Amino acid sequence: MKFVLSSKIFKATATHADLQCQGSITIYMDLCDKAGFWTGEKVLVV
Repeated sequence: MKFVLSSKIFKATATHADLQCQGSITIYMDLCDKAGFWTGEKVLVV
């Protein structure tokens, strides 16, 4: 299965991560809106 990343946020700071829940990350909504992310969209963190 292939995944396509639709947007990129450069030098962002994650505002919350739940270490007990794999894949949990919180990003400010204004950044998500500007980048065009949807709620629940898969993201790649590097």
